[in-house]
Amino acid sequence: MEHILQEPKQEERIKAGTHTHYAIDFANFHSHIIEGEFSKIVLARCCRETPPEGLGAITMFTRACKRYPRLFVALVSAKRCGTWLMATPEVLLEGEGRQWRTMSLAGTMTLDGEQLDVVIMNREAYDLLSAWGYLLDLEDACAANPRLAAAAVSNTVILSDNRVEVELNEADEYVAETTEIANAVELGDSPLFPDFAADEHIYLGVIANTPRQEQSLDYLDYVLGLQ
Repeated sequence: MEHILQEPKQEERIKAGTHTHYAIDFANFHSHIIEGEFSKIVLARCCRETPPEGLGAITMFTRACKRYPRLFVALVSAKRCGTWLMATPEVLLEGEGRQWRTMSLAGTMTLDGEQLDVVIMNREAYDLLSAWGYLLDLEDACAANPRLAAAAVSNTVILSDNRVEVELNEADEYVAETTEIANAVELGDSPLFPDFAADEHIYLGVIANTPRQEQSLDYLDYVLGLQ
């Protein structure tokens, strides 16, 4: 079952800068997926931005291609509908050579699709992916690999919580059952990742449902060997 829902007056809430409201909406929607009520929910929002003077569509398209190499990036311009720049995880086209066709049912490139193996993260991304249980527990791998064990870091994983009830005023106090597991390795100043700031911590983790677990762990060990 696939549903596309839009929260009433979402545009006004985003315009007001209510990041907290958006986080509440996400938590509510996520709970319905976890409980099995829906297999997919799209939380839509509207936001108006004014690009810097002189920044053209082609430049933005080129930047988007470089920034989001795993996404479908497209630039479309037509008299009837105007100019559109998009970057989406949906697979909208398939084909080879000069034979291409649109897909009637777009397929999302998600973590659940077993398409990702290793993820490079800053601290904020690491905390989020860890909390929701997307990262592989490295305990067994660390026991067999001293280099991996020396670089491994632990983070919090939420096993269950009442966030939705708190946001809906159905509970007065937030309560969560959590655990700490080693689920990433921390890298120093690495020439492999020049896009990260010099003082920014870099973490590598393995996606929990990867079917290529052994190869992914070998890659972590390889990167650590280059430090």
